[in-house]
Amino acid sequence: MRCKSCGKVNPSTSQFCRHCGAKLEPKSSTISPTVKIFGVLGLLIAILFGLGMAINLNSGKSGDKEEDLSAFLAADSVAVVEEAEEAIEEEEVVEDEAVVERTATYLRTSLTQLDFSADDGEYIDVIVDCDAEWNIGVGTASWVHHTRSGNTLTLHCDDNTSTSARTDWFTVTSGDHSQRINIRQSGKEVTTTTTTTTAEPKASITKVEVEHNVFNDANVKGMRIKVNFNVQNLRGEQGRCIAYFYNTNSGKALVDTNNDYNTTDGKVSASSYFTPRYDNTDFTAQQIFMPYKELHLSVETSCYFVVQLYAKGKFISSQSDKVYFKWTP
Repeated sequence: MRCKSCGKVNPSTSQFCRHCGAKLEPKSSTISPTVKIFGVLGLLIAILFGLGMAINLNSGKSGDKEEDLSAFLAADSVAVVEEAEEAIEEEEVVEDEAVVERTATYLRTSLTQLDFSADDGEYIDVIVDCDAEWNIGVGTASWVHHTRSGNTLTLHCDDNTSTSARTDWFTVTSGDHSQRINIRQSGKEVTTTTTTTTAEPKASITKVEVEHNVFNDANVKGMRIKVNFNVQNLRGEQGRCIAYFYNTNSGKALVDTNNDYNTTDGKVSASSYFTPRYDNTDFTAQQIFMPYKELHLSVETSCYFVVQLYAKGKFISSQSDKVYFKWTP
């Protein structure tokens, strides 16, 4: 079968040209030379036989002439048959030459490693370069699919629902030549949710001191409280160091009367703010100033205070030891 694209001869069973890869079209139905030869031979014999019979009937010639005519017809028929046999032999030689398979001298592929993603929407083309007919030798697994168009193989894979990659391979062959092509398909990516657990802040008070009868920048007389403490897990966030004041005799908290230096429930207190720079931070002599007048006392009174650390809406330390003092008007 001759290729209309490149003109090369291919075996009659080929669907694609082994030289250029073009699709081959089957020949239209024609009468073979053998059939034509036998048709002409039969026609000649019939004509010659009829001619001889006509000569015998019309001329009435002797038996010798009849024998001469029979000899002539027989010799002519033998010659025609010999010519027909020679034509048949030539046709068979031509046909034998047409179906001789060409042996490949080389076989190459554009890719030898195919890497697919886990999803099934990816297609990869492999171009086969060969000077003879080629085929798939060792086939692929069931999850790999391929189509062929000329010298191009197009492959794709089914969706890989596993988290593990999978591999396969196949071969392209022609004669003694073979090319292996490896296939790898990735597994599904696992999405992990990382839960970050933030450690709760905590603190401990290590020392509390007080200086009495000191003045602040506004020249207000009072006491200066100094606190040493350690804070953990509060880096970059604000906390408060708070002093709470009590009557020693009654044990009750002193009551605020002017909404200054007080707690939200109206008790006397004083505080200062701090912000740790590290996850584990030590503070030394954190100061709290308490004006005497904000104690709201009119008579000599025995008092004490405690300090506690507060952050993120809750206390992060226990109370300090009680620090006693006596206030006099």
